[in-house]
Amino acid sequence: MGLSAILATAGQSLELFSVGIEVAGQNVANANTPGYVRETVNVVPSLPYEDNGLLIGTGARATGVRQQIDLFLESQIYRANSDLSASRARQAVYSDLETQLNELSDLDLSTALNDFLAALHAVANQPESAPHRQMAIQEGENLARDIRTLSRRVRELRSAQSRKVELLVQEANDLIDQIRNLNSRIVRLEASGLNRSDAGALRTQRYQALNRLSEILSIRATEREGGNVDVFVGNTYLILGGSIQRLEAVRETDRDMGVVNVRLDKTKVNPATGGGELYGVLEGRDTILGGFLDQLDAYAANLIFEFNRIHSSGQGVRGFSTLTSEARVDDTSAALSDAGLDFTPGHGRFELKVTNKASGITKT
Repeated sequence: MGLSAILATAGQSLELFSVGIEVAGQNVANANTPGYVRETVNVVPSLPYEDNGLLIGTGARATGVRQQIDLFLESQIYRANSDLSASRARQAVYSDLETQLNELSDLDLSTALNDFLAALHAVANQPESAPHRQMAIQEGENLARDIRTLSRRVRELRSAQSRKVELLVQEANDLIDQIRNLNSRIVRLEASGLNRSDAGALRTQRYQALNRLSEILSIRATEREGGNVDVFVGNTYLILGGSIQRLEAVRETDRDMGVVNVRLDKTKVNPATGGGELYGVLEGRDTILGGFLDQLDAYAANLIFEFNRIHSSGQGVRGFSTLTSEARVDDTSAALSDAGLDFTPGHGRFELKVTNKASGITKT
């Protein structure tokens, strides 16, 4: 080996060492950077040369700077992000609902019901007591007010969830646009043949965008040869080559109130399925809060029906001199099932007590 060859090999080795130092410095500088992906230098032996029938090595050379990332592990992280975000969204809804129920205080619904029942027991023990009767009326009004207040507050929580849906839709659309733009920049930069290196900074930005998008929606990401990434949700795409689908916020009605639902602008399917913060918010609004409202309405309806059924069999302190029905029956032969009531009517009986004003004797 001549002196010039020795110096060339040494110079190439120093250059490789310098590149390694720069890449290591880049890794150290970004050790605390969120989403940063560690980079390494790809090194291969340099081409040998022939000298007196011998192939003499010429050291090593760098073939590129590549990010060290496991794409399979990254896909599992996306799935875990979706599951965790959905769980956190549901937990937040349960926490808000628990706050409104206020069960650990004396201002909860169960306390109002107990106070109402206690007032009714007092009336049953002393039916002639006007103060007890007035207290029962007051406690009944308090219970009805508390039920209405709780229903209103839960409906306000549902409205707040719909506002979250709109914000998440906007954020998801921004991320979709960002990923598409990064795709084109990465493909263009890496296709220029810059020593077969990754566009590290741009790829890191794309990984960060994909990571956040996976928190909002349950996505799958597939990288094509050339650096382009396709993103799918469910059985359809969000990003496919140069085509994208954005999310649309659609105003609809559910349980007599306006809500915001989500669909894709081209395929019109719901992308919020299987996981993600958006899925958790929608489930919290419609299944958790909506289901609670259904139960609260059923509870109130049953309470009203059972109370009225029992109350209708009682009597006042003073008897009636005249009675007028609230509803008129035009056909006395009509079937009870045609009465249009919210419950199934049945045959019953009632007692008519007549009091003689002169003697005070009551006959049934």
